[in-house]
Amino acid sequence: MAQSTRVDRFKQYVSDCYPFGVLILLAFVVVLGCDSNNSSLTEQNPFGEVYLSEEKFKKEVYKNEENYKIVSNAATVEAFTIDPSSQWQSWGQATVEDYPIIEGPVGLNPEIASEFINFMTSKKSFNVILGAKGCRPMPGVRIKFTGKVKSIDVLICFLCAHLGVFEDGELIGWGDFDCTEKRLIRLVQSVFPDDPKIQELSK
Repeated sequence: MAQSTRVDRFKQYVSDCYPFGVLILLAFVVVLGCDSNNSSLTEQNPFGEVYLSEEKFKKEVYKNEENYKIVSNAATVEAFTIDPSSQWQSWGQATVEDYPIIEGPVGLNPEIASEFINFMTSKKSFNVILGAKGCRPMPGVRIKFTGKVKSIDVLICFLCAHLGVFEDGELIGWGDFDCTEKRLIRLVQSVFPDDPKIQELSK
């Protein structure tokens, strides 16, 4: 009975304070939405919903199962730092070649390569943004996953926690990684320990 009374009082408080009550609830969700280590996600978070099905995840990030398998079974994984400036205003028009290589390729050892593969092939690494972020991606890192037949490139923008997936140089999908950004930063920093800009990402 006491529990019910507390719930009723909370509901009344939210109702009386609307819309301020809604803002309070949203702030509460933002605080609790991402865990401190970015190691896992719940089915709902303040940035949108986690991909609820493997089919939807693979379609939006990789376009199809074939491209997903190229990454999940990649024989080699290489990393590059790239020039984020491009004449194009969106990734829909840009190609991988529009972002000149600054450093690389850096071949990744099996352990780090496996971590990148696990990140890119887990739907829990990404969240679905409810509406456009409204920013122009400026990727500074490129990860190349090479299979037996072809490669898939991933261009990462840490300014907006967004990455683009490219097949044969053309954009085929994308993903937002707001809740797992720290994990991805850690991986990239381990590959480029002497790059000052990358090492400043977590500061």
